[in-house]
Amino acid sequence: MKRKFAKAAAAEKTSAPLWPMFRRLFLHVRGQWPLLLAAWAATGCIAALQFVIPRLTQYAIDHAIPDHNYDILPAIAGGVMATAVLLGLFGYISSYAFAKVGQRTVLDIRTSLYRHLQSLDLAYFDRRRTGELMSRVTNDVNQLQQMVSGGTMGILTDAVTFVAIAAFMLWQNVQLTAVLLLLFPLMMLAARVYGGKLRRSYRNVQETVADMSGQLQDSLSQIRLVKAFAAEERENERFAELGEANKEANLAATRFSAMFGPAIDLLQYAGMAFVLAFGSWQAMQGEMTAGAVVAYLAYLRLLQNPVRRFSRLMTTVQQSAAAYDRIVETMNAKPQVADREGAVELNVSGGEIRFEDVTFGYGQPFITPPLLEHFNLTLPAGRTTALVGSSGAGKSTLAHLLLRYYEVWDGRITVDGAELREVTQSSLRRRIGIVTQETMLRSGTVRENLLYGRPEATEEELLQAAEAARAHGFIEALPQGYDTEIGERGVRLSGGQKQRLSIARALLADPAIIVLDEATASLDTESEALIQEALGTLLKGRTCLVIAHRLSTIRSADCIVVLESGRIAESGTHVELLQRDGRYRSLYERQFPQVDTDAEGG
Repeated sequence: MKRKFAKAAAAEKTSAPLWPMFRRLFLHVRGQWPLLLAAWAATGCIAALQFVIPRLTQYAIDHAIPDHNYDILPAIAGGVMATAVLLGLFGYISSYAFAKVGQRTVLDIRTSLYRHLQSLDLAYFDRRRTGELMSRVTNDVNQLQQMVSGGTMGILTDAVTFVAIAAFMLWQNVQLTAVLLLLFPLMMLAARVYGGKLRRSYRNVQETVADMSGQLQDSLSQIRLVKAFAAEERENERFAELGEANKEANLAATRFSAMFGPAIDLLQYAGMAFVLAFGSWQAMQGEMTAGAVVAYLAYLRLLQNPVRRFSRLMTTVQQSAAAYDRIVETMNAKPQVADREGAVELNVSGGEIRFEDVTFGYGQPFITPPLLEHFNLTLPAGRTTALVGSSGAGKSTLAHLLLRYYEVWDGRITVDGAELREVTQSSLRRRIGIVTQETMLRSGTVRENLLYGRPEATEEELLQAAEAARAHGFIEALPQGYDTEIGERGVRLSGGQKQRLSIARALLADPAIIVLDEATASLDTESEALIQEALGTLLKGRTCLVIAHRLSTIRSADCIVVLESGRIAESGTHVELLQRDGRYRSLYERQFPQVDTDAEGG
């Protein structure tokens, strides 16, 4: 039942009218009126010039040939050539202007989509595959670009041409034109029937492309994992399956588009057959001249060209409509974490952090069981507070809530008395430096990574931060020093080097609050010693939240808080907790079974 409902909802969504898409596209071109006016003026000239060649043809057949007027032939030929040159010139102006408007519009859409993605909270990205989102910014926008650059603007050109020629043909021969125009509602009906099917088909195509992008992103970004488990063949098979699904979706869409074009052509040839037969009959009756029949056939071809182009364009429009649905779906996503109206800049004086009666969980608020319930904790200003406990106890969750990656369900979190929901996210995160076990480095140079948190820092400040983090020595030993490319996620550096870069970046940003989330968990002893030296500089005089499994790294913490199942089991200094027969002592003895805790506690 759920599956049927989902399919019905998808069908309803994909059969939405096209007008909202065109309206939204035109909203993006409001500032480009000079280009649009030039394009439309050129379009009007093209529509007027379309009549010249058929009229010259009619004159040649009805007058020049019967009268053997050889002198007029060069003028007729020259008129045809001049008209062709002007049509080419105005066609170039129209095409280039519309293409420029289209490219600017697509740039605006892609930039808006990227900005919107940047504004969404982490919960949104938790529910989406990176490859799928990449596909929306690249493939879907590129598909929309094909229509905007030529399609949408071409529709306007064809519409003007169609109306002008139809009006002229009615003026020339009402009976013949009236019957011909009756065929066009049939063409529109065919377009509507096929259009909905095409749109659904091409949405399936876009979704299979997104699946392929997701698989590609997953496998390439985790290529070391693939190699480590010799999983190349499995990855190849999975990608081949997705490629097969994409092929079938494309073939299904092609079946509909392949039927639509011939159906429109059949109606057009029916119109031509009628003109040829009825026009010839009228010529035999003396109601039309032979030249008028030929000219009328030429007008009919001109009238049918916009319809023929529209039939071909229908495939592009429906492809773009499917892409547009996915783009709008993303643009309509609302961040669960957003700055309130009137939110102020966070000013940190001491750096005291308070979790007051906080309730939170991952999932639907008050439906999913909470991870933290009525949780209270104070991190004193300028002190180091360490969180320890089993995996899943809520340690990293507290760090995420402090950074406001997620919104608390109930209660509040304050920094120096300022409630996090009352301050801007950017000012909050500028005041907090974070160093995690999984180092967050970008592809680029060492310098670019160090300056990421504070681009305006001077060279002297950069060097001081690197030296304080014990990173200057190894950076100078790199081939290009600070301008060395470190690869994606710092792949060309060791674990310890990446961590020291992260610490140097945090030092350079000069935050008032530091979060260390398992910062030394995966390092060897020598690297850990260097990191601990660097952390001593980083933490000096700052409020610090340390999350650790290796208890040796937090012995000097001012306060150690033991978490179990989202609650505080016990807290105190390292010595105080060892003197108790509690959870901390149990954890410590597991890690250091040979240590005499009684002696150390005394």
